[in-house]
Amino acid sequence: MQKQFRYLLFVSAFCVLIYLVLAWTKLDLVTQSRKLTKHIHFDTQMPHSMEQSKHHVNAVTSQYRKQSIKPSHTRMSHNWNQTTKHNDTRISQSGTQSVNVTNIGNSRNTHFMNTEIVQANAVAGSHKYLIYLCDSARSCGGWGDRQRGLVSAFILANITDRRFGIIMMSPCNITKFYIPNEVNWVIPAHELDGKSYTTIDDMDSRRRMRRRFAAKDFDFNSEFPQDVVYLRSNVEYIAGGMSLRNGFYSKKVPDWARKSVSNTFRIAWGMLMKPTDILQKDVEDFLSVMNYNSRSQPLVCAHVRLGRSNTIKMDTEIRTPMSALPLLWIFLDPYIQDGSKLFLATDSYVVRDMVKDEFGDSVYMTGGSIMHVDKQASWPRACEAFKVALLEQLILTKCDVLVTSKSMFSQRAAAIRGTTKDLFILNRHNVINMKLS
Repeated sequence: MQKQFRYLLFVSAFCVLIYLVLAWTKLDLVTQSRKLTKHIHFDTQMPHSMEQSKHHVNAVTSQYRKQSIKPSHTRMSHNWNQTTKHNDTRISQSGTQSVNVTNIGNSRNTHFMNTEIVQANAVAGSHKYLIYLCDSARSCGGWGDRQRGLVSAFILANITDRRFGIIMMSPCNITKFYIPNEVNWVIPAHELDGKSYTTIDDMDSRRRMRRRFAAKDFDFNSEFPQDVVYLRSNVEYIAGGMSLRNGFYSKKVPDWARKSVSNTFRIAWGMLMKPTDILQKDVEDFLSVMNYNSRSQPLVCAHVRLGRSNTIKMDTEIRTPMSALPLLWIFLDPYIQDGSKLFLATDSYVVRDMVKDEFGDSVYMTGGSIMHVDKQASWPRACEAFKVALLEQLILTKCDVLVTSKSMFSQRAAAIRGTTKDLFILNRHNVINMKLS
C-alpha cells in the first residue's frame, strides 16, 4: 500500500512538472509572437487567394488611413468650414510606406501625360487638393453612383486649381482593379502631412454643392480654404452647364467638359482609369471564350437590374419587375436564332437561372458572386463581388448590341461604349431605343 502511495505521488508530481513546463513554453511563444507582430510590414503585392486578399485589404486599408486620413475625419462633418491639420509625425510612427503607383494592382509601370498636354491633370504642382473619398464610414452608393461622383470631383478639381486624388477603400482598394491612366490620382500620404483639411458629405438628396454652384457668385476656394478637401458625392455638378453660369469658374471649364453628360463622362473616365493587368486579362479571357475577335454575328448583351429581390433584399427599390423579363426574351430571341452569343449581367441569381433556361448554351455569364458593392461592403467575399461587377461592366462596353436597365451601372457602360447604335433600355413595359444624354 505504501509503495502504491509513493508511486501515485511520484506520478502526480511528474504531471505537475510537465504542466508547468508546457505553460512556461506557451507563455514564451506568445511573448515572442507579440514581439514579432510589432515588426510586421504589409507590402503592396497582390494576394493570390481570397483569404489572403481579405487580410491584405484590411492591412492596406488600415495602413493608408494611418498615413492619409485621421479617424476623426472619416466622421460626417456638419461644419463644412472646420479646419484641422494632418498629423506631421504619423508616417514615422506607423513605420509604413506610401503607395507607389508603379506597384499598384500588380500592373505595369504607368507613365502620365504632361500637364501642359492634358489640362485635366488638375494642376499637378498645386499645393491644394480635392480628393474623392469612399470608405466604410459612410455610404458611397453603387458603382454607377461612384463613377458619377468621382468624375464630378475630377472636374471640380480642375476648375478650382486643385490636384485631384481618389481614395476608395470600400469594399476594398480600387487600385486592386483600376490604376491611373493619363492623370495620376494616387496622392502619396506624405504630401498631405501638416495640411489643413475638411470633409464634404454631399451624397444623394443633400446636393448642397450642386445648389451652391448654381449661384453665380459661389467661390469654392473661399468657402473651403483648407489645403485638402475630401468629397463624398454621387452628384453631377457640371450637368446642364451649371458651372458655366458661375462667374468664378465659367472660363475654367475645359472644352471636353462642355460636351454632353455622357461624352464628358467618357472622356474623363478615359483620362482617369486604366484596368490593372489582372482585371484586363480577365476581360480578355472572357471575350476569348466567346470568340469575340473572330465573331461573325454581333455580340448581344443585356443588363437586368432587378433592385430589391431575394438576392439583394436590402436594395432600396424594385428597378425592373419580373413581369418585364418575357419582353426582354422576345427582344433577344431573333439575335440568338441568327447565331449571336448573349452576355448577361444581373443582380439576381434567379435571373441567371431563367436566362439559362431560355437560351441555353448561347448565354455567357461570369458566374461570380452577386452583391451590392455598397450595401453589402462588409460581407465576406465583397471584394470578389466588386471585381465581378467591374468585369461585367467592362464587358458591356464591348457589346455590338446593348440592352441596359434603370441603372447607372449599365448606363455608364453605354457612355463608355460611346455610341447610340443598337443601344436599348428595358423598362417596365418594353425594350426601347436609348439615347445618351
